[in-house]
Amino acid sequence: MVKELKILLLSLFFLSGILFSDGKEISVDDIINTENVSDLQFSPDGKLVVWVQSKAHKEKDRHLSYIWIANLERGEEPIQLTKGDYSSWSPRFSPDGKRI
Repeated sequence: MVKELKILLLSLFFLSGILFSDGKEISVDDIINTENVSDLQFSPDGKLVVWVQSKAHKEKDRHLSYIWIANLERGEEPIQLTKGDYSSWSPRFSPDGKRI
C-alpha cells in the first residue's frame, strides 16, 4: 500500500505541469519538448527511487534519456545521475540497495 501511494504521489508531482496548465492549445513543439518519465524503481528499503527521464535535445537533433534519483525519506531535490551524448536506461537497485 505504501509503495502504491509513493508511485501515485511521484506521478502527480511529474504530471502537475499538465494538470495545472493554463488551458492553451497544445502545439507540435509542446509534444516534442514534453519530458517523459519511465522505469520507476524503488530501493529495497523504499527510501530511494530511480527513474529514466527522456527529453528532446534540439541541438543534438534527438531524444536522450538520463537516470535520476530521489531520496523519498529526506524529501531532497532529485539528482541527475547520468549525463552526456548517450542515453541511459533500465536502472535497477542491487538486492541490498547499495548500488544501482
